[in-house]
Amino acid sequence: MKSVLFLVVIFFFNVLLYGQNNTNTNNSGGKEEKKVVVPEVKAVKVKQSEAETINSSTLSSPAPATLNLELNSPNIISKDVMVSKEMATAKFIAKQSEYNHQRTRRSYTDSQKEELNQLLREVSAQSPASFESLLFYYENGQFDLKRSTALLKAQEMQPNNAEVKKQMTIYYFLTQKENELRQSLIDIFNSGMYPKAIQNYNIDALKSVPQNGILVTHGMEDSFGALFAQRVLRKREDVNIICLEWLNSPQWRTNLIAQGIKLPNNDNINIKYLEEFCDLNKDKRVSLALTIPKEYFLPVLNKLYVSGLVLEYKDIPTDNSLTNEVLWRTTLEKKLLETKDHDLVLNYIPMMAQLSKYYEGQKQTSEKVKMDSEIKEVVKSRGKSLK
Repeated sequence: MKSVLFLVVIFFFNVLLYGQNNTNTNNSGGKEEKKVVVPEVKAVKVKQSEAETINSSTLSSPAPATLNLELNSPNIISKDVMVSKEMATAKFIAKQSEYNHQRTRRSYTDSQKEELNQLLREVSAQSPASFESLLFYYENGQFDLKRSTALLKAQEMQPNNAEVKKQMTIYYFLTQKENELRQSLIDIFNSGMYPKAIQNYNIDALKSVPQNGILVTHGMEDSFGALFAQRVLRKREDVNIICLEWLNSPQWRTNLIAQGIKLPNNDNINIKYLEEFCDLNKDKRVSLALTIPKEYFLPVLNKLYVSGLVLEYKDIPTDNSLTNEVLWRTTLEKKLLETKDHDLVLNYIPMMAQLSKYYEGQKQTSEKVKMDSEIKEVVKSRGKSLK
């Protein structure tokens, strides 16, 4: 049976699909939400002690960690390079955003880590226990739960801060605090931080994954959407959601290995890492979210097949035409296709184009004409054009 891979190539390069990092990266789509510039808050004293080691077998109640960067050391920053806290905070946020928006990697390089640590020292030079110091210290660890005490302290100081809410949601997920995770997801979406379209899209993304499969997502937005659909709306609870960005957490990687997930023997989360991950878990029905930047797909294009709103990784040449017809006719809710109020609707096009080709081969002319018309309507609704 004929492979439909050519559709993936056509639409990823000739139609502007809505993927994580069309411009910059971190979330599923265009630009990641901007960091909220936090106001100055009164510093509180935090005991400086050695961080306790987290037992990965008891992730549900991780041991506390502490901020221990020797921020009070006079040798860290000399007086002639001291900058105002506001300026230092702005510099940190700008650089962090730049490094979080890389299209080909989810981990910081060693030089990027050092630069962010230096910027953190500048932020913390005058008030090492400030809200900004604590939050940025935790974020510099890229979900290392040994730093979680800093995040929890930041939450105590500014519980309604948008960035804190996002980081706490991820923390609840990584530490398997299901009740807190559900409530946090509800709070985030009720706050308007993400539109309803994110929920509607990810319901169909989850429903596109094979039974008991793995859905690989990219960052906050697509992962929060999938988790909301699964944990709050109770859709496809059999699917294992694995976010590339959160794989930076050494504790979560240990937890995944305990579940039987095979991981590459390195902690550099990039294009090569995903390629190795797919190969190592090819027996676990891995699907890649279309919100992942297209650069990640290039090394494995010959093993990816359109299946609804995901790309299934398969070692054996496959024609997913019948699978897509079942998804289209009976499985997917297609609420976003009704409203067309978000560019994510463009990600339905590969499946729709595959079905159009299938109907042509089956001599179902009326179905093909109808599908082609719907494709044009979707593209037009978002101000795009087919080439």
